[in-house]
Amino acid sequence: MNPMGMSPQDLEKMKTIQEYSFLMNPLFQAAMQGQVSLQESEFFPILFQSSAIIEPDDRKLAVKYLSHMGRNFLFGAGLGIFLNVQVKKIKPLNIFGWNKFLRLAFRIPLFISPFFLFANNTMDKVEELQKIQRKYFIRYKRFERTGNIKYLDPDNVLLQAHKKKTDREVITLD
Repeated sequence: MNPMGMSPQDLEKMKTIQEYSFLMNPLFQAAMQGQVSLQESEFFPILFQSSAIIEPDDRKLAVKYLSHMGRNFLFGAGLGIFLNVQVKKIKPLNIFGWNKFLRLAFRIPLFISPFFLFANNTMDKVEELQKIQRKYFIRYKRFERTGNIKYLDPDNVLLQAHKKKTDREVITLD
């Protein structure tokens, strides 16, 4: 025991925790103490809050997939609005003479129909994002169960990225 009352194992654990700065996140501190147990459905927002636990390659893929999904949504919404405006201009259809509920029942599917053009692409992106989430959820659960930090970063990719980042930072004294 050292003067601080910590065993050598605890000192080694603290050194490792300091190397992995993302473990200072309250979620991981609570997990190390066994206070928090997350479900897989609750884990996706946490990945966005603590993106330091995501490897750079997976982070790039997630950003790419999310931007593709946003693009698909914007194009689908734009086409849906365009279709609704064009249908209003068809004189023989006389959509304004219809009952408002019938008009609503006609225009909502008309707005949604362009999204079916992008449905396959969007579903592929969602499945890829779910695979990434599942990968990190499994790592988190193993870490939560054992407390071994190597489960969060099995190939030391995050540690190397953190060391590169801290080596590039310039420390200035005020």
